Amino acid sequence: MRHKMVILAAALAALPVHGTLAAGPYVPPPSSATTGHVPVISDEAMEQCVKAYNETLDLQRSLQGGGSPGDYNRKAARYNSLVDWFNANCAGRQSRSACEAANLLNRERGLPEASCR
Repeated sequence: MRHKMVILAAALAALPVHGTLAAGPYVPPPSSATTGHVPVISDEAMEQCVKAYNETLDLQRSLQGGGSPGDYNRKAARYNSLVDWFNANCAGRQSRSACEAANLLNRERGLPEASCR
């Protein structure tokens, strides 16, 4: 099982995710600050990223519980698939809302703004 969830380069606090996900409460993916250009994706795409991240957490917990070899292999394959999808579509990206919120803070501090396109 791979443990290579790449850190998001965007703050997800501005992401409009409502309530809880099916498996439990919303858990934001890890993020880090950056001063360079960060690709922007739609809020809807970022919501899918958050859902995928939360599903990987659920799968990781269930894999630690064992189970039948067939069930374990199925969950491990799903986990690996989600990690690959997350890394390809989410890692290193920020939502449009997060970009706009960062620009607002930058504007207030007299710092340069990024393109949110």
